[in-house]
Amino acid sequence: MRSSIFALLVCAAAVSGCQMNGEQSQYDSPVKKTGTKRQKFCYYDRIKADEYRLDAKYSYFVESDFFYDPNSPAFSQKESDKFEPIRQQKFKVEQTGLITFDAESLRKPKHKIDRYKEIKINNNYYRLDKAYATKVITEDCSEFYISVSDVQSVISGNVREMSGDLISDNELLSFIGSKPLQKRQIDADVVYDEFDKIYKIRTPEHNNMILRAVYDERDDRVVLIQLYADLVFFGEWGNISRAVDDSGNERTLVRIDTDTDCSASSVVGFCNLTETVGAEFPESFLRKNKDGFRVKFAGSIERVRSIEPFMIESLLKAVERLQSSE
Repeated sequence: MRSSIFALLVCAAAVSGCQMNGEQSQYDSPVKKTGTKRQKFCYYDRIKADEYRLDAKYSYFVESDFFYDPNSPAFSQKESDKFEPIRQQKFKVEQTGLITFDAESLRKPKHKIDRYKEIKINNNYYRLDKAYATKVITEDCSEFYISVSDVQSVISGNVREMSGDLISDNELLSFIGSKPLQKRQIDADVVYDEFDKIYKIRTPEHNNMILRAVYDERDDRVVLIQLYADLVFFGEWGNISRAVDDSGNERTLVRIDTDTDCSASSVVGFCNLTETVGAEFPESFLRKNKDGFRVKFAGSIERVRSIEPFMIESLLKAVERLQSSE
């Protein structure tokens, strides 16, 4: 009798457990068991945030976008078994606005031209600073990260609410956070020149570019539309001499200015060289390409730039306001 009681006490105290016949008892998977222990440490249930799951089909590809070590390059983190918690478990957004290894790298001067992009969420335009990441946490307190530059394309189509629905635009904003986002004013500036009887239209800047136009009130028409662009080169001039849109049309190119910035040369080993150019487009082309288009600037070096829909919308709305006021 005493020996049986002793055996029960030993079984109750053992971490791995046992049965009275001396065999090890059946336990849950290591992930869930680990989660039970760690959950007391991170207080997952107390985190006041919505819960999500990965779409089943996407869960097999999660390592292509998420990563688990914020202090190492994301591309090197491909150990499939380390992604099991986020594949199998619910998770919450724990923190936004983080600067991980990749985000820090994107902040270097040589990446200035690639650091920002325009996104549209809930019919609002934002300037997204890609040099941030978001951290999510699973039920077993495993931590995973995703670059904010990937959030819109990945999260909106591959993450589901607990109801099974894909997440809403408002929830998408919560995945990105406030630090990386700057809401854009898309209305163009319009200035009247009372001497020349023209209106000068200028869209908000994006990626070192603006669309600008001249509207002649006497003829009631747009007489010039120009893509004004600062093209940055590193250590060697681009000598831009041609502009071609992605429909194959060569556009009139005007060389406007040049600038040399060597303030960071002691760190990066070269100067930033800027060539300011203008490429002209007819109004009809913009109206046919409201969803955006690309332009190749060519010389001894080439640069391809994307004209975002919000820039075209901004300019055409200004033109339409002027036409309707006549």
